[in-house]
Amino acid sequence: GYQHRPRRDASRVAARPLADPAEAARRGLDRRTWVPTPPDDDAREEPIFRVMSYNILAASLAAEHPELYRGVDARVMRQSRRRSVLVEEIKSLAPDVLLLQENESFPFLQRELGRRGYDGAHAPRGGGKLDGSSVFFRRDAFERVDFEAIDFENAECGLKHNAAAIVTLRRTRVVRESDGD
Repeated sequence: GYQHRPRRDASRVAARPLADPAEAARRGLDRRTWVPTPPDDDAREEPIFRVMSYNILAASLAAEHPELYRGVDARVMRQSRRRSVLVEEIKSLAPDVLLLQENESFPFLQRELGRRGYDGAHAPRGGGKLDGSSVFFRRDAFERVDFEAIDFENAECGLKHNAAAIVTLRRTRVVRESDGD
């Protein structure tokens, strides 16, 4: 069978300098395995757009479950650090549409991404939770036609403490031609 190996205690390890957020984002992106989506068999004339979806781990949920992050340098877990690295990753990947789960930093991200040409909408979770789901999109490529925030707290569908941000977008211009990614 499998046996849990205890993680080393980060509090006993000498603190080493953290990379700046841009460098941390670049290293994180370089370490991931990216699997390109194969083109459809029926070649389309429609332009391509890039969608990015992240569960960004709400700080409140990380605090509720510290056992999951034993051995992780506490400086890396700081919300301000994680938000800065996230913004750098978004800048590097340049999605046209961005979907975020467990987002409790919507005002911060709306401001930071707004400076980079994005607009967004957010659906907070019910049940006293601090996070929710967010959708951001490039203003120069899409316009928001409609938005609905669904709080499943009162729905009888077994999704208690969940939310959905549903945004209907209309393409306002060609987003990007296929770049082989």
